Amino acid sequence: MQYTRREDTVEEILDQLRREGGRVTASRRAVIDVLLASPSHHMTAADVVDAVRADHPDFHESTVY
Repeated sequence: MQYTRREDTVEEILDQLRREGGRVTASRRAVIDVLLASPSHHMTAADVVDAVRADHPDFHESTVY
């Protein structure tokens, strides 16, 4: 499978999370993807929630905090 650079970075971050005992969830993957896709790396929590909910309407705001 051929990944784009952003997808590679997402996978690297998720691998680190796994190595440190964290769980990889769809919500965490979505947050990481939104943060990396943002043209401005200075997103507020509300910006992240809105961006994730565009593709995942059931996303819980508490995941960001």
